[in-house]
Amino acid sequence: MQREFKKIAPARDVARAYWRHTMYYKWHFTAALASIGFIQLASVIAPLFLRQIINTLAAPATPQTFHIAAVALIGFSLAQLGTWIGWRFEMWAGTQACAKIMADLTKEGLSYLLGHSYQFFSNSFSGALTRRVGRYSDSYNKLWDSILEAIVPALLYAVGITAVLAYQNIWLGLGIAVAAVLFISLQWVMSH
Repeated sequence: MQREFKKIAPARDVARAYWRHTMYYKWHFTAALASIGFIQLASVIAPLFLRQIINTLAAPATPQTFHIAAVALIGFSLAQLGTWIGWRFEMWAGTQACAKIMADLTKEGLSYLLGHSYQFFSNSFSGALTRRVGRYSDSYNKLWDSILEAIVPALLYAVGITAVLAYQNIWLGLGIAVAAVLFISLQWVMSH
C-alpha cells in the first residue's frame, strides 16, 4: 500500500484567501487600523504632557505655574482617555471583523468539501479535512492578533518615539532608528 503525503497549501495562496476575505469587511479592517494608529499617537503624545507637568513643577514658582501644570494635566488625561477609547473601538472592530471573516472562511472551506461524492465522505479521512477547515479559519484570528495587535502597534510606536526624539535631538532620533533597525534585523536573522 502506498503512503499518501499531505498536500500543503502554499502560504501565498492562504494569504491571498485571507486578504480577499478581509477586504469584504473593509470598514472593520480600516476602523481597527485607524484605532491602532490613534492609540499609538496618543501613547506617544501623553509622555510629552507628563514631561511638561514635571518641568513646570520643578521650575521656580510663577503666577502661571498652576495654569500651565493644569493645562498639561488635562492634556495628559485626554491623551490617556483617547488611548482607552481607541482600545475599546479597536477591540469592537477587530472582534466584529474576525468573527465574520472566520465564519466566511469556514463556510467557503466546508462548501468546497460538500462538492465531493458520497464515497469521499464515507472515508474517515473526511473528518480530518473538516477539522483542518476549522484550523484554517481559526488561524486567521491568530494571524490578526499577531499583526494588528502586536506588530503594527509596535512599529507605529517605534516610529512615533523615533520622530519625537528626532524632533528633540536629530542625533538621538537617528541613533534610536539605527538601533531599532539593527535589533529587528538581528531578530529576523535569528528566527530563520
